[in-house]
Amino acid sequence: MKKCARILATCFKAKRVVEKTLLAGHPLGYFYHSQNFTTEQDIIELLKFNIKQEKKIDPGLQRDLIIVNSDIGSEIGNEFVMSLEGEPLQKGNVRVIQRNNVGLSFGAYSDAFKLFRHEYEYFIFTEDDLSILENNYVKKSIELFESSKNAGFLAFVGKTKIKRGHWKALGITEKKNAFGCHGACGLSSSKILGEIFDAHGMLPHNQTDEYQSGITFGEVALPLAISRAGYELVDQPKDTYFAIPSYDVMRGIKVVKFPNSLDKLIFYVKHYLYRLFSLNKYTKKFYIKILSLRKKIF
Repeated sequence: MKKCARILATCFKAKRVVEKTLLAGHPLGYFYHSQNFTTEQDIIELLKFNIKQEKKIDPGLQRDLIIVNSDIGSEIGNEFVMSLEGEPLQKGNVRVIQRNNVGLSFGAYSDAFKLFRHEYEYFIFTEDDLSILENNYVKKSIELFESSKNAGFLAFVGKTKIKRGHWKALGITEKKNAFGCHGACGLSSSKILGEIFDAHGMLPHNQTDEYQSGITFGEVALPLAISRAGYELVDQPKDTYFAIPSYDVMRGIKVVKFPNSLDKLIFYVKHYLYRLFSLNKYTKKFYIKILSLRKKIF
C-alpha cells in the first residue's frame, strides 16, 4: 500500500469570479479564496500550474496526485486531463479519473476514495483552485495527524464553526457539535474514511450538481460525519497554511492567513452594520445603495 494520495477535484464549468481573497469563518481568517477561472483554457492553465508546483516541491513521502474530472462534456478539457495520466512527479505520479458531475468536488472525493481506498494509507482532499507550495507537506501533515489525540481529519485551510443555515438540514442542535473545515480540504486516513464510507455508502455529498445543497451535504457534511463518528477535527498550526489560493499565487500576491487588528475591526463593523440595516427591506436597500456609491467614488 502506498503512503498517500492527493485527490484534486476539477471541473471545466466556469467558476464564480472572486478577485480578492476575503475574510470568512470563525475563527476569522482569509479563507474565502480568490478565483477567476471562467473558460476551459483558464482551467487547463490552473491544472498545469498545480502540476508544476507538485513537480517543484518534495512532498517528503511517497504520494500520487489523482486528478478527478467531473465531466460536463468539455472535449478540450477531457482530452487535456486524460493526457496527464502517468506524468511523473517527485515521489509519485499523476493519475486521472473521469466521472459524472454529481455532488460537486465532494462527490469527486467519494468516487476517488471508492476506487483507490485500498491502495493508500492516507488521502488529502483539495479542489483545483487551491495550491500546495510547502516542501514535506505530506510528511508534515501525517505527523500532525498522528500526533493529535483521536484525530479524524486535519484541516488544510482551517477549522471553523458551521453556520446556522446548515444546522436544520444536517440535524445539528448544539454549538459544541457544529464544527467543520473550510472546503472539506484536508487529510484523513484510509481507515477512518473507510468507516464513514461504509456507514453512509459513500463519503457525504449531494446527489445533484446544485451548488448550495452541495455545500451543505458535502463540504459541511463530510467533516461533520467524521466528528460524529467520534473523531476530532484538527486544525493546522497558526503559522501553517498548507492549501492556499492558486489565483493569488499565480498573480504574485502574498498570502496572509489571519487579519491584523485593523482589518478585523473593519470587518466586524461592516458585519454588524449590515445586520442592523437588514432589519427591514427599506434600510437594507438604502445600505446597499450607500455601499455601491462608495465603491464608485473610491
